[in-house]
Amino acid sequence: CSDPWANEARIVAQCSSLGSIPETLLHEIEADLRGGGGGGGGRGFSLVWPRVSEVAQCREGWNGGNSIPGKQNNVVRNHLTTRMCQFWDVAVAAPKPAVPHIKTYCRVSSDGKRLAWAWLTSANLSGAALGKAEKKNTQVFIRHFEMGVLFTAERCAAYASLVAAGDLRSSFQADVAAPRTLGGGGGGGAKSEPPALIPTQHAASSTNACDVLVPLPYPLPPRPYLKMDRPWYTDGAAENTRDRNGHTQVQALQHYQLTGHNP
Repeated sequence: CSDPWANEARIVAQCSSLGSIPETLLHEIEADLRGGGGGGGGRGFSLVWPRVSEVAQCREGWNGGNSIPGKQNNVVRNHLTTRMCQFWDVAVAAPKPAVPHIKTYCRVSSDGKRLAWAWLTSANLSGAALGKAEKKNTQVFIRHFEMGVLFTAERCAAYASLVAAGDLRSSFQADVAAPRTLGGGGGGGAKSEPPALIPTQHAASSTNACDVLVPLPYPLPPRPYLKMDRPWYTDGAAENTRDRNGHTQVQALQHYQLTGHNP
């Protein structure tokens, strides 16, 4: 299904830090990201979190994993690991891939080709950043100030049209409300078609000149962990294995302390 608003559409979260996230909070966050309606419970929720193998192959090696903090007792929890998905396929990744430190959230169609919205933000997946219901659900407490940008197809296409027209003073809201017509001109029975928000990896599926491409650092639809995959955590996930630079985690840290830079 290519409808990102369908009930089966998934919420995908990608963050760079994991604290203590109880299952009840995960359900609350999914329900909120679905607009406060049904569909919560974590069943349609995917968490993009780096595997040990992905950290080992990043350009900084194990030291790159230090920018993705998460303790084992917070990361290795059944309600999280059963929803974890891959960042990339190491075999086809860039020669020296970087582990993304950004945080992104989106609602994606089941075939991965359309987005209802995409959110680039400083907010990690936590109650402190996203809010937590309190006092018998009568209020929401947010501990941290965060910043983010919400992308929708209509807003992005409206901005692009204003830039093309050289008129950024026009009313953004009015432009969004105006119907878009394929084939130009307004009359003659031209067919109206709203723009779509499309992951860059599925650019070939675009059928509208007003469609907006969104680069995201993970495959869509999300790829669940394989049985042999292990999630990254900072306190022991690397064990005594070596990264792409030939270092154990201890050696990588010693190299950085002695030289001030990664290999």
